[in-house]
Amino acid sequence: MNMRIATYGIGGLAALAGLASGTGWLVVAGVATIAVAIMVDLWLRGNKAETSLSRSGGSASATARIVVDTQHSKRKSDHVIRTKQFSVPGFNKIWLDDVKVAGVTQAEYAETTNSFILNGNDDNRAIILERDPDNKYDPNAIKVIGKWKVGGQERTGQLGWIEADVAAEMVATDPELNFAAVARTLFAPRPGYSAGIRLRILCKYGVERSSRYRERE
Repeated sequence: MNMRIATYGIGGLAALAGLASGTGWLVVAGVATIAVAIMVDLWLRGNKAETSLSRSGGSASATARIVVDTQHSKRKSDHVIRTKQFSVPGFNKIWLDDVKVAGVTQAEYAETTNSFILNGNDDNRAIILERDPDNKYDPNAIKVIGKWKVGGQERTGQLGWIEADVAAEMVATDPELNFAAVARTLFAPRPGYSAGIRLRILCKYGVERSSRYRERE
């Protein structure tokens, strides 16, 4: 790092000396020195990230993605995506906000979840809730299914599950599951940060809000 800083300094001094003396070739030499130092610096950063991932057994495509993300997507703000989806026609009352979709990072849902987050947008991204009464672990289980588009082609796939305690209250409130949902906050997969989805659960007027929502009021 000290050597690269010194190189920047030498190049800068040469360019300034050339400008002061009117020596064109010295200006060109100074600028060229700085340019070479910048390219070497970027190459070393990318190589370091690639080497680190290779040691951990990452694939070639994953390595390339990590290198790009390391250089351009370090900020936590790049990880959080706020949508402008607030309601669904016919379901204008908030039943519960900020509901975590469970299981999104599990192997069977991760690819679908990542595509839903990274490729969808407010115009084509939709959430479908579907009961799974035959679920061997939880008879109140509720699937979270996403609909979005990739390259103009519509895709549908399960993203995960409604949290167990929330699902139990939803089923107790309405076994027919007359609820709707929108994705309000998305957490894009980034180096050091996991993917995630937070939903707003909506109901119709006349339905009492979730006990958790009433506790927050």
